[in-house]
Amino acid sequence: MIIVVSDASPIINLAAVSRLPLLQELFGSILVPPSVWAEVMAGEQFALPDWVELRSPANQPLVSSLCAELDRGEAEAIALAAEIAAGLVLIDEKKGRAVARRLGLCPLGLLGVLTESKARGLIPEVKPLLNLMVRKAGFRITEALYRQVLQSVGEA
Repeated sequence: MIIVVSDASPIINLAAVSRLPLLQELFGSILVPPSVWAEVMAGEQFALPDWVELRSPANQPLVSSLCAELDRGEAEAIALAAEIAAGLVLIDEKKGRAVARRLGLCPLGLLGVLTESKARGLIPEVKPLLNLMVRKAGFRITEALYRQVLQSVGEA
C-alpha cells in the first residue's frame, strides 16, 4: 500500500457521516500530524482508530515556512508528506492542494476519496453520501463541481 498523510477535512467530513472507515478500506492506514488530530477532535470526540498513526513532521523549518501560506494542520500534513515521500496527501483546501503539488506531492481531496470508493465498490453511490456531508458536516462544494463529480461517476 502507498503511504498516505491526511489533513483534517477528509477525516472530519467522513466521521460526521459515519463513513470514516472508508479511509482504512482504501488505504489500509494513514498518517496524521498531531495538530491535524487536535483539529479533528475539536469537533468530534472519538478514539484514535488503530489504523491512524500520529506522526510529527521533523522538518519544522518547512512547517514554519508553509504556515505563512496555510493553517498549521495543512502545513504539518504537507511537510510530513514531503519528508516521508508519501504517495498521497489527503487535503481539500484549494491553496493546500496547490502547495502540495508545488512540492511534488499528489493531493487527493474528499471528492477523490468518494470517487475512488465507488470505483472500488466500497459505496454504491456518491450522491447520497455527498449530500449528507453537505447537510450534516457543512462540506462546501460549488454547484458546478457537484454536477461534474456526479457526472464523472455516472450519477448525473
